[in-house]
Amino acid sequence: HYLFFLSIFYLCSVIFTESIDIDVSLNESTNVLGYMTPWNKDHAIRQLFHRNPKKRLSLSYLSPVWFQIRPGPRLTGTHNIDRSLLSRLRKEHPHMKIVPRFQFDGFSSSDVQSFFHPSPSSLSFEQSVDMLANLISQYISTFQFDGLVLEWGYWNLHYIEDEMVRLVSVVSSRVRAAGASTFIIVAPAMNDVFSDKHFSLLEPFVDFVSLMSYDFSLPHHESSRPRPSPNAPYEWVSYECQRLCRLSKHACSKVMMGLNFYGYAYVQNSLDREAITGSQLSKFKNLKRRWHSQFREHYFFYTDSSHVVHTIFYPSLESLKHRLSLAQHLGQSIAIWEIGQGLSSFNSLFSSSSSSSSS
Repeated sequence: HYLFFLSIFYLCSVIFTESIDIDVSLNESTNVLGYMTPWNKDHAIRQLFHRNPKKRLSLSYLSPVWFQIRPGPRLTGTHNIDRSLLSRLRKEHPHMKIVPRFQFDGFSSSDVQSFFHPSPSSLSFEQSVDMLANLISQYISTFQFDGLVLEWGYWNLHYIEDEMVRLVSVVSSRVRAAGASTFIIVAPAMNDVFSDKHFSLLEPFVDFVSLMSYDFSLPHHESSRPRPSPNAPYEWVSYECQRLCRLSKHACSKVMMGLNFYGYAYVQNSLDREAITGSQLSKFKNLKRRWHSQFREHYFFYTDSSHVVHTIFYPSLESLKHRLSLAQHLGQSIAIWEIGQGLSSFNSLFSSSSSSSSS
């Protein structure tokens, strides 16, 4: 599917039209999860606590990217916990739930093998899972979190299918017993590590599934990229979200369409590229903006002081509206990576005033 969509992009790359703005407002049943990273926390805080309450970013769930699950298993990341921020969030966003991310990190291939298929002299898999579930439950209880987001990145579940189902079911059971929610982050189909079958096996144990329906331009099975490409072409996003709807309407409603608030800047005739945020984009002047009707994304051109042409793919209000409309049509929710990378204008799509206007 990756090669198919990418080939269409280059065949249709001459299709420039004026973007068609659409009217969309989120209804009350559309949950919005926003990730907040330590490295973009300051900008995220400005969006969450805008001096004009009507322009504040309003979320159903906030996921601070704080914790790592290390081999052992053991947890790290407590130094990221900001108690004063938690207090302020709970005071000024009383309806927003805080569900920090716990990411498997620092696992080599041998560590993964040892965790899921340990040697007789090590902790059994069941013992490791029970230890991990207890650790996570203690963190949630101690800091009064409303749940957790569990991420294992691009591990290939085809080889650890039964074990991952067991892990998620045990952690979720322990967390749900405390009245908290469980989210998991999953990869799109193009990476060939998470299938429809895996979704059907894990879905009963979780409240939401955060789908990484972005980074289309960054296939993890290739070491290089030939040239610039869109971040999340519309038809590809639609395919990825709808493939998880085949199980049932109820299962479909657990899917959170991933929206990227970042983009990429590419150098002409080079494989060089760098991630770009809204604050960085705002520094450019006189950008030549174009709309690709096939992929419903804007992209920009600029020439630097050395007369080198750069191409930037970055989301716009129009591109986000098209994807929000799709999510509404499918009965799915939204997961934003990540709120510290976006433009302040994006808040209008997720503010308390926009939510109330749809009710």
